Amino acid sequence: MKRREFLQSVSAKTIAAAATAGALNDGSFFGVVGKVLAALVDATTARDWLARWEKNIIHTARTRYCDTEMGEEIGWLISPLLSGFHYGFLATHNSKWAEMLLDWTDSWIRRGVKEPDGFMGWPKLDPDGSREGLYGDSLLGEAMALRPVVLMANEILRTPLLEKQWGGKARSYLELAEQTFQKWDSRDCWREVKDGGIWVEAAFGIDRRSGRWTTAYERRKTDGFSHPDNKQNEIALWLLAMYDVARNSAYRDRAESWFRLMKSRMRLGGGGKYFIWNYWEPAGPWDHKSDGSLKHWVGVYPNGGYYWIDVGAVVAAFEHGLVFKEEEIGRLIATNPDFMWNKEMRYANSSPRDLYFCTSASDYPSAEELLGTTWLLKKDYVRAWWHFARLAVIAPENYAAYYNLGTLAMREGRMEEAVRELRAAARADSGSAQAHASLGSLYCSQGASNRARGEFRQALSIDPHDETSRKALDRVSGTCP
Repeated sequence: MKRREFLQSVSAKTIAAAATAGALNDGSFFGVVGKVLAALVDATTARDWLARWEKNIIHTARTRYCDTEMGEEIGWLISPLLSGFHYGFLATHNSKWAEMLLDWTDSWIRRGVKEPDGFMGWPKLDPDGSREGLYGDSLLGEAMALRPVVLMANEILRTPLLEKQWGGKARSYLELAEQTFQKWDSRDCWREVKDGGIWVEAAFGIDRRSGRWTTAYERRKTDGFSHPDNKQNEIALWLLAMYDVARNSAYRDRAESWFRLMKSRMRLGGGGKYFIWNYWEPAGPWDHKSDGSLKHWVGVYPNGGYYWIDVGAVVAAFEHGLVFKEEEIGRLIATNPDFMWNKEMRYANSSPRDLYFCTSASDYPSAEELLGTTWLLKKDYVRAWWHFARLAVIAPENYAAYYNLGTLAMREGRMEEAVRELRAAARADSGSAQAHASLGSLYCSQGASNRARGEFRQALSIDPHDETSRKALDRVSGTCP
């Protein structure tokens, strides 16, 4: 049975019976989806899973990315939490998850600005990571965040108690999502190509001195840069959610057009047993420089997480009856063990590709820590942060996760966040002096000499031979130099 059919097999009567004031407010055990899950696993295991998940997401939500992030980071940093809140509501029917999603969504949306064409946006410098010097917004970031918002809005509107409380807000979210589609369509960021269609990053931005578009706006129909496959697939997932809720075939048609192109890029390997596809491929003249060379390399990306996004989108297309057939899903499954995995159970070297593809389920925390460390050594701090953040979620008592998140936050000047993470590291390993020494250095940089002394003393009480902390303590007097 397909996943979609399985979920649809839950009767409407079951849903209606569960959607009472008690089920919505006290989160009694699992809610609707949880009752289905309870039939598959024992209650003790199910409760344990739910408790672990809740602890992790509440901890991660303290980052409050919704208050600060713009551009593409809306997708990579805000949307995972929005999706988590949506899934939390589906699993428990506790309205607190809906409230958290609404809180984060409102905080993000209210920071939007009206752009030259009248649409709302969340601009920043280099919004997609490839438009250096340009100030603009990101289709990808908005699509990733709007997907769980659209799905949660649908839950609100079809649940009487929630509709009464938040129906107006839910409708405003759906209206924003529709306007966002119109925005990027009107900016000519959709291109029809030989085997389907593709979204491009706009080559223009906002001139912050005049508040008008940059001169590249005049070339918007021909300039740009094709999003790589993983980003195309994130946008397609948003469009499928829009179709599921609004039933507007335009959204489905755009997603289907991309999936046709995606399928045309998937090559058969292993005698037709599995699929191989590149991270990015050119789709039109806009993907070439003036000298004819490509704007991006073509090949398989070493970060397997990007392919995880692709697989999820292909499965969603299949579930919607679009483009992909069952035999192709079988080939997709075979891609992992027959192409990605090198048959080794341990890590042969520090290559991120090998670390991703040589990981068994029981090794996920070790792999995340090693991946984070690898990217840290390569000075790719964004990817390092991502893996340490994932490590903190799947292994909430892991010292390395919090310590590295703390030092990365210090590097970016996010001092409050750094303090939280380093304190969490100290709690995770009470026998480590390192977290206290780092806290001492942080407080020193802020001129908080009393707190700095306390942390250095704590570090020395754990490790009396820590000469760095001893010298730092000696330097601390009324103020920190």
